[in-house]
Amino acid sequence: CIIGKPLKDKKPLIIRNDPNNMCFYAENLHFIAPLIVNDQVIGIIVFYLRPKQYDEKRRKLLELLYLEISFIIERYMQQKRILDNAKIQKELNQKLFAQTLKLEESKRQLQEAYKKLDEQSKLLKETLQNLQESIVFASYLVKTYLPSENYLNKILGKGNYFLIYKPKDIIGGDFYFFEKIENKLILLVGDATGHGVPGALLATQTITFIHRLIYEEKKLNPAQILTDLRIRIKKLFSQTDLHGIKNVSVDMALCVIDLKTKILDYSGAFIPAMIVRDNEVINLKPTRNPVGNYIREVDFKQITMQLQTNDIIYLFTDGLQDQLNINLQKFQRKNLKRLLLEISSLDMPHQKEILESILLQWQGDQEQTDDITVFGYIFRF
Repeated sequence: CIIGKPLKDKKPLIIRNDPNNMCFYAENLHFIAPLIVNDQVIGIIVFYLRPKQYDEKRRKLLELLYLEISFIIERYMQQKRILDNAKIQKELNQKLFAQTLKLEESKRQLQEAYKKLDEQSKLLKETLQNLQESIVFASYLVKTYLPSENYLNKILGKGNYFLIYKPKDIIGGDFYFFEKIENKLILLVGDATGHGVPGALLATQTITFIHRLIYEEKKLNPAQILTDLRIRIKKLFSQTDLHGIKNVSVDMALCVIDLKTKILDYSGAFIPAMIVRDNEVINLKPTRNPVGNYIREVDFKQITMQLQTNDIIYLFTDGLQDQLNINLQKFQRKNLKRLLLEISSLDMPHQKEILESILLQWQGDQEQTDDITVFGYIFRF
């Protein structure tokens, strides 16, 4: 169709009546002009004229009219585009404003959360500090239950013993009791269930029971003392709701030495006694029962033996033998006994130094596994 020519050329075109052009049937002149906006044809304008009405003046008038119409349409399209863009921008602004409000709300909530977290952190630090101070103060109280170094020097003799006492935490479940009553020397090392505060509470209660049995009831038979302790500890916890906690008990080794006859009586609850004599080891085996609740109770056995001058008595809890190294290997009891035998010829302070050095080397950067207590005493009566 010839209408496509002005569209293709983007120019107005005058078409006269042509019987061969099937696009037109009337005997008219046709002024055909494309509507162009932004150099794009968006439509077409057709003016119909009688042949007698067409002259140069009318042609120019039609061109001006065409230009005016094109301009108006272009302005309209521009305005429409501006309005459409404005509408889109408004919608974007609304979305952006909504997102900004959400971000502000999220920021506010986050600031409140940070504020609460900071307050909780300060409260936690204050609580931990108070707890730490309480535990430190508790450690001073626990120490009042343990004989002082000056007292040990008095009853055992300075240089005749060593004591390694290392709670896993500030306080712990390991404890010791050494006393001299007339011609009797009492050596006791114990390990209460757990460590930290729970272990320390059970340890101090056990020491209180020991004081009553020895000082008030005048009992100095090791097996009898362990039996009476078992009864008291069981009675203590039978009156308390432990909320499902079982096996609350104490392991210990107790030696009573008659300084006149040089006879040693030993009884143990899971903790042995080791005696070194002339570079030979004498093992005093414990009863495989704790002091306290146990599935199958048996009577505590007592071992009696004659001591000789320069016999060395070793008592120790399971803390050192269970200490892990960086490879998560235990030190083991057999290695501890072998080590004690190897250093037994040295003086007691030197033995302590070696044990602490080897423990430090073995432990490395590994956390301390349990409370540690090792006691050595050379018999020189």
